[in-house]
Amino acid sequence: DCNDPDCAADPNCQAPPSGFTFIASDETADYSVDTGVGSFSATLSVSEDASASGYPNDTQGFSFGLSHDPSLLAVDTFTEGSAISGLNNGTGPDFIDINNFADGVTVGCVYSFSNSAFIAFAAPTAIGAVSYDTVPGGLIGNNVGTTTGLNWSDALGTPPVVNILVVNGQAQPAAFDNGIVTLEPAIGGFLRGDFNSDGGRNIADCVSLLAGLFTGGPILCQDAGDANDDGSLNVADPVYQLAWLFSGGPALPAPDGPGCGSDPTADALDCASYDACP
Repeated sequence: DCNDPDCAADPNCQAPPSGFTFIASDETADYSVDTGVGSFSATLSVSEDASASGYPNDTQGFSFGLSHDPSLLAVDTFTEGSAISGLNNGTGPDFIDINNFADGVTVGCVYSFSNSAFIAFAAPTAIGAVSYDTVPGGLIGNNVGTTTGLNWSDALGTPPVVNILVVNGQAQPAAFDNGIVTLEPAIGGFLRGDFNSDGGRNIADCVSLLAGLFTGGPILCQDAGDANDDGSLNVADPVYQLAWLFSGGPALPAPDGPGCGSDPTADALDCASYDACP
């Protein structure tokens, strides 16, 4: 015990270094008011204060737990940062264990079983990123937005995973810099069927969509072209819209005017650009 008075003077007794900090990035993400659907990724980093004893210290591994509000967020994946994936000549760490929970994620990592790989955190260095999806039930109809936290936690898992760095085989507790996530309702939106983004829906939209599908024309708002709202963009969409325009076919799904709106259906289509909405 290096804190024992009988041992403290021993030059071979070195107290564990201090000054490590786990950092979760602050993020802003949009979600659909109609569906509550949104997603984002938060970067997780480690830094060591220059005043720490032995700075910069070579770490041999780490473990952490990061919690979130399960009524608003759900973990998708944890992706290793390049500092971790590049260990051992690019083969990655000898051990990494990732566990997702309803209210958080835990990660444990040992760089090398032979103690031949190290990372010094002389500057803030990304160890990975966690991607999140919003929980629709917590955000549907919320036109104002909200904030929530990504908080380092020693209470996730069984047994609980602690937030530490490993230096000289010793556990070094870390300080915490929690993240703040700002969830904002998506602005603008689109009008279903207005593929050419001129504010109207007519045969010109069908012609533009066919050009996009078959002759290399621009496709800027896939959602607007998805006239039948089946989550895909193909020839069935202009056929559906032409039937609505000229032969009494079913109405276009929402958002169908008079104003713009977001897509009420979760799908892989997006709307990179749509100029007819404020």
